Amino acid sequence: MPVESTASTGAGPTDAHRITRIWGRQEGAIQAKKMAELSGMSRAAVSALVATLEPDGLLRKDRAPYDGRAVQLRLTHAGPEAITSAFRAHNAREREWASSLTVDEQRSLTELLGELIAHFRALRRPAPALSSGRPDRQLL
Repeated sequence: MPVESTASTGAGPTDAHRITRIWGRQEGAIQAKKMAELSGMSRAAVSALVATLEPDGLLRKDRAPYDGRAVQLRLTHAGPEAITSAFRAHNAREREWASSLTVDEQRSLTELLGELIAHFRALRRPAPALSSGRPDRQLL
């Protein structure tokens, strides 16, 4: 069964995952810099994502009231619907792909992907600061 494209939303599944970081925030807005930190995206990638989603009416970009240099990102009313639609299409596509595997192969794939995710998360943890031996100095 063919899966509908998410291109019409302006956001692919990866973009949808990333803007979910904004959607899930209780205060409704997130600083672009924080979006980059949380998502693992560069500031330039966040800027490119905003440039794609803002004209489609899915995301709004405003100057932060506390700092005119900072940019706050907020989903519009259409944003959550677009995210949900993109996730549904992505999940349907994954089900279609997985249907070609046996149950045992699906389990193996799930385990291997879990190991890759755990490894990736371990790489993203900040390294502990190295000490110079003097309490008033650290090398990092």
